[in-house]
Amino acid sequence: MPPKVKNQNELLLKTIRDRFTFTAEAEKDIRTAALDDLKFRTGDQWPDEMKMLRGDRPVVTINRIPQFIRQVTNQQRQMKSAIVVSPSDNEATVEVANVLQSLIRNIEQESNAQEAYNTALNFAAGSSFGYIRVISQFVKGTMLQDLRIKRVKNPFLVYMDPSCQEADRSDANYAFVMTEYEKEAFKQEYPNAELSKMPDWRTLGDAVPGWVTDHGCRVVEYYVRERSNYKLVQLSDGSCVRKDSIAVDIDGSFLLPGGLSIVQEREDFEHVIKWYKSNGIEILSETIWPGEHIPIVPVLGDEIDINGKTVIESVTRYAKDPQRMFNYWAATETEAIASTPRAPFIGYEGQFEGREQIWGTANAKNYGYLEVKAIVKNGQVLPLPQRNNFEPAIAAISTARAQAVDDMKATTGIYDASLGGRSNENSAKAIVARDNQSDQGTYHYGDNLNNSIRTIGIILLEAIPYYYDTPRIVRIVGDNDEATMVAINQITMEGDVQKEYNLTKGKYTVIVKAGTSYASKRVEAVTNMIQLTQSYPPMMQIAGDILLKNMDWDGAAEAAERFKKTLPPELKPQEFITLPDGNRVPKDQVPVPPQVQQMIAQGQKMISDLSDKVHELSHTIETKQVEVESKERIAFAQMRTQMVIAEMNAASKENVSLLNAEIAAIDNRLNLLSVDEPIGDEPTKDDQIDQQGQQPTGGQTPGL
Repeated sequence: MPPKVKNQNELLLKTIRDRFTFTAEAEKDIRTAALDDLKFRTGDQWPDEMKMLRGDRPVVTINRIPQFIRQVTNQQRQMKSAIVVSPSDNEATVEVANVLQSLIRNIEQESNAQEAYNTALNFAAGSSFGYIRVISQFVKGTMLQDLRIKRVKNPFLVYMDPSCQEADRSDANYAFVMTEYEKEAFKQEYPNAELSKMPDWRTLGDAVPGWVTDHGCRVVEYYVRERSNYKLVQLSDGSCVRKDSIAVDIDGSFLLPGGLSIVQEREDFEHVIKWYKSNGIEILSETIWPGEHIPIVPVLGDEIDINGKTVIESVTRYAKDPQRMFNYWAATETEAIASTPRAPFIGYEGQFEGREQIWGTANAKNYGYLEVKAIVKNGQVLPLPQRNNFEPAIAAISTARAQAVDDMKATTGIYDASLGGRSNENSAKAIVARDNQSDQGTYHYGDNLNNSIRTIGIILLEAIPYYYDTPRIVRIVGDNDEATMVAINQITMEGDVQKEYNLTKGKYTVIVKAGTSYASKRVEAVTNMIQLTQSYPPMMQIAGDILLKNMDWDGAAEAAERFKKTLPPELKPQEFITLPDGNRVPKDQVPVPPQVQQMIAQGQKMISDLSDKVHELSHTIETKQVEVESKERIAFAQMRTQMVIAEMNAASKENVSLLNAEIAAIDNRLNLLSVDEPIGDEPTKDDQIDQQGQQPTGGQTPGL
């Protein structure tokens, strides 16, 4: 960005100092009460004046406050709030929404965002407010940047616009994140700063009190949201664009494509987030944050507005008095028991004479017997010494302590069932009902966190198109916490389908779904399914693959895949394919593109032509073979006919015997040629004999 001129810088620096002072003053009561809650939560529970009054008397602190706070925070730790992304305009697609959602989940995982959420909620429950922030950082060794969600370890270093109306402070116009530097540390961090070159900081500190001292200085990150106005026009096709984005001809007329024209226009605006780092006397660095929301999100306790004055309450706030009573009665009980004297012996004067040392230590030592002098008065022996018993009111003190505990439960809304103690509920249903009663009393803390996480999702969606605007490979995390790599802002092939996940186009919205973590869901699913299969064994044959898939042992996934193959066809999961338009359809119902249909038709015709050719060649070969066999059979048949005629004309037995032998040889040859089996419509053997050797004519197959 171009450097600012001096007078602009001076005005900006004055605005930074004035706004910081104004915000600190406006939040003074909130911060004072929150700091007192925080100190009380960490065990500083006796007022100073009370400690002075007690002197050497016991000061007992039995801190039960963290137990109540952890009922709120640990319940949220067991849950996992998921940011869900969905399309919100015609340029957005479900596929890109899924990639954005998985990218946000990866950002959360890489940032350890769950710790940021837990820290903010811990402060909200313990001292009324905490913060979460989003930053960008360079990927090591590259010029690329990634987004990260960071926790705010000390929420008292964050100051936000006190005029905000929204619970998540999404309408804040400015915010500060403060850091205190020692003198040498600042010089090392900012060696080129004007302040680092100044030897005397004392005089400068007088000019800007609170910002610079002789020992160090205050440095703030200053976010400011500035409004930028523009004209929005509607074109004749119904679309809306910024007027300053339309090209202008040399004559001043607008150059609109396709004969479009401007139908109407109105004033509109957008917000620009500027970021500065300053020590109050100079601007150390500056940049623009993409989006329209300051990337700092509070997590609040119970927010109440009293005639324009904001009060934010924590779990600790109204449990402090019962806790003080509990500590007081515990100290009183301790003091009563410790300071109660041993019961003294009361006797007449002179009874202990000569044995003073023994009787003086009788309360501290155990003696086998004690002797006294018998005192006779008026002829009567006076009674033996007796103890003067004293019993402190321990029972009353214990009752008061128990009442203080009940008061803490009442003020926090957390009861025995949630605290792990036994109560008068005996059935599981009654215990769960009492536990749910406690959840209802503190549910708003988790709900406030979910609202803040939703705002974090909005801030990420605004920033992602700027920081992930080039073709690159990014890591994404699915619903099952499995990580994969995906190419964004470029066309790639997934199988035979073109894919493009362009994160710079379209508008998307977010919601937050609260639920148990994926691991907890798997354990719960396995437990419920095992119980179901025990009561209904056929369930294993219906959903055994799902049960195995959710189990946590080596080979479970492989066993699930094998089991899936044994399922009946109607139960096997149907495979789906995502089309280029984002729709998912069953694999067997995927429409075939025209060019593929043409290729399939050409292939089928080629197969048909080849089949006809093979059939034709096979027929030709069979015909040739039959023709060769038929000629041989005709020749042998003619020979046999002639032999028969010769037999009929023979006169001697010798000739007949010789002729019969030759006929038998011819018959054997005919048998080898299967001459007795008719071919097609050929005549039978008897018909051929009747024909007396006449050969058939035309295309008929010859035979006997």
